[in-house]
Amino acid sequence: MTLTFRAKRLGATAISAAPRFLTRKPQPGVRVLTYHSVGHQVDGDINDIYNMSPPEFEKHVATILRFSAAHSLPIVPFGSETQSGIAITFDDGYVDVLQTVAPILSRHHIPFHVLITPTKLTSGDSRYLTTQQLKEVALNPLVSIGAHGFEHRPLTSMSTQDAEQDLRRSRETLQEILQREVVTMSYPFGMVDQSVRDAAARAGFTKAACSKWGFNHPDTDLLMLRRIDMWARDGRSTVVDKLFGSWNWFARLT
Repeated sequence: MTLTFRAKRLGATAISAAPRFLTRKPQPGVRVLTYHSVGHQVDGDINDIYNMSPPEFEKHVATILRFSAAHSLPIVPFGSETQSGIAITFDDGYVDVLQTVAPILSRHHIPFHVLITPTKLTSGDSRYLTTQQLKEVALNPLVSIGAHGFEHRPLTSMSTQDAEQDLRRSRETLQEILQREVVTMSYPFGMVDQSVRDAAARAGFTKAACSKWGFNHPDTDLLMLRRIDMWARDGRSTVVDKLFGSWNWFARLT
């Protein structure tokens, strides 16, 4: 983790703790939590925030469960049509969603959503799920599957035509593997503009998550769903603050 990021993180943590002491009522809306890996190095993670250890993830889960019970916020599948709740997502398709995440969340009957980049399935990189392992994950009734770009390239850097082709290929490839409809996705690197958003709609997606920080409400664009980044070394109080809505000021920076 760079010194600059560490300082910014400490400052953001301190700022975000204050609202929790001023009101006991969490902000309304659906929280979509973003995780990446639980046990494997994440590509491009220069600040070392996206790979957490299994014991650390277990602590996150325990905190989420306590918060859910305390504030009557159900843990729901990603894309659920509800006005409040908590959804858990995993980007990129690391193999630990099968080996580590699924056993932990299944023990607590928690649904979760895995967002897959098809080219990683056949990359030969042991950090990622293979096609057969994805099929195994998909057999879990608590798991839902979405796309995360065909090649994990920034869609905003492509022509509109190429972006739509990438999105369409991601959806069609996963549907062929899983033999089920795939209509959800997250934009690679969270990068999206109006043309990419419209391309996702034309490609057949009905719900898509971006990197804009915050909670979702009935009037939120379903192809621009906001999420909350969950980081390694987020302690219990930080997880609570993020669930509470105290970090939503981060939307001005994303």
